[in-house]
Amino acid sequence: MPIYEYACDACGTFDSIRPVARRDERTPCPECGLLSPRIASGATVLLSQRGETIPAEEGAYGFRHQGGCGCCR
Repeated sequence: MPIYEYACDACGTFDSIRPVARRDERTPCPECGLLSPRIASGATVLLSQRGETIPAEEGAYGFRHQGGCGCCR
């Protein structure tokens, strides 16, 4: 699952691993529990099992199925 960045009004920013279909839902802050909105952030860099960096940018991969479903938006 992807990692998204959220902003808590009381505690600041934090990351959360969320399903793509739930990325825009507010998520509880791990410190205070306040429901926090997702914020736009730069591209995340992932590490492969061999330690190589993989840019996680839009369009860096192809769809495995027909587009238009919740995970392709």
